[in-house]
Amino acid sequence: MKKSKLLLIFESLGKWEIKQFQQFVQSPFFNQRTDVVRLLDFLIQEKETGQSVYEREAAFRVVYPNKHFTERDFYLLSSYLYKLLEEFLAIRSIRQNDVTMKLHLAQALQQIKLDKRFTRTIDNSKKLLQKQVFRNGNYWRQAYDLELAHYNFIGSQVRSKENNLQALSDLFDVYYIAEKLKQFCLQWAHQTVFKKEYDVGMQKEIFSFLETHPVLFEHPAIAIYYHCYQAIAFDDDVHFEKLLALIPKYQHQFPQSETRDIYLLAINFCIKQLNAGEQKYEAEMFALYQTGIENKYLIKNEELSRFTFNNIVLLGIKLGKLEWVENFIYEQKKLLPKKLRQAVFEYSLAGLRYEQKQYAEAMRLLATFDSNDHLMNLGAKLTLLKIYYELKEFDILYSLLDSMRVYLQRKEILGYHKAQYGKIISLTKKLISLVPSNRAAKLALRQEIERSTSLTRNISLWLLRQLE
Repeated sequence: MKKSKLLLIFESLGKWEIKQFQQFVQSPFFNQRTDVVRLLDFLIQEKETGQSVYEREAAFRVVYPNKHFTERDFYLLSSYLYKLLEEFLAIRSIRQNDVTMKLHLAQALQQIKLDKRFTRTIDNSKKLLQKQVFRNGNYWRQAYDLELAHYNFIGSQVRSKENNLQALSDLFDVYYIAEKLKQFCLQWAHQTVFKKEYDVGMQKEIFSFLETHPVLFEHPAIAIYYHCYQAIAFDDDVHFEKLLALIPKYQHQFPQSETRDIYLLAINFCIKQLNAGEQKYEAEMFALYQTGIENKYLIKNEELSRFTFNNIVLLGIKLGKLEWVENFIYEQKKLLPKKLRQAVFEYSLAGLRYEQKQYAEAMRLLATFDSNDHLMNLGAKLTLLKIYYELKEFDILYSLLDSMRVYLQRKEILGYHKAQYGKIISLTKKLISLVPSNRAAKLALRQEIERSTSLTRNISLWLLRQLE
């Protein structure tokens, strides 16, 4: 059977979800078509066999044993089941949030004119919402929705003179400003990576409004994103320090996925400052990584990004926290994506062994290193380059440099890294052939290294150390 919308969603369901969906379809309240029940039974049986062929005509024969197969009839049958699956997923999502359930209940009670029950349900919903831990934008959206339902109820009372317009307006201000500030931060992060310009509408107006309404900074969802955006967009140290103070204070008031985004925004600020030569941010960035790992904020779907893993290792090595880095490599290896786990582990451990001057072990790890990640391959070759130079194994080093040059020529998707590693090869060859007594040549090489914009700070420092 062709992978239809029905099959794409059905195959993503787990065993318990399929069992619940089966009960849903079998309920006369939601479905009274027995042919739809039989089609679902067929899909479940196919899934349980592990083959998942889902042959359409075979399914049709099971559902209608005495009927001739037609594309139209099968399409209509599948459509009925698909609509039930959509309804099941929507209802399940609503039921997972008690406040949302009570809001819909209150609206239903209003429709059947049970005013006292409506009022009591809204009051209970507000109390339930207050007990929740999170105070992110979604919290204020739900608070606003409850107040809006109450406002609509008041408006339906002909003789009522009271209203809750001020409360409704205040809640909307908090919700809108919190979400708008969050969008400012996410747009900035996205455009720095993908070079896409966004129109950050209402920015001046919101900042001006906050200046005249400082009480709004009492809400974590506003305070965190305000200081975050001021820091990342305008390179503001003062706002970054305020952000660092707010994160541990309020991080528990955001869902894990949102806290992860906040940590990554703060880390990206540090990366930007480090790239500009502000080395004082190394320790703060490392602390963010440590806390983010310890509290599992940087872990998504039980996995740790290989980029985050490598960044932590490199930063820890740079800060001289070698024992911590070794423990991290071995303990957190299990969190790496399975397909890349061994390669990232060996790559990271080799970098650590090089820093520990355990050259033999580093070379053993990198001797047959090969990865689908071109940057890791180049990084592994760079580590070998350093080892061979420091051991004065120049014959092997020349061979490595030639292989790196060929590698760069063959790979067309390296972007600016091609120029970067090409420069490393060129400078390393000049370094090898340099006559120590030739002070003019030495000075010229130093100037070339210092002026090169394609080199990272780490490799520039290494080249200058070798020059001495």
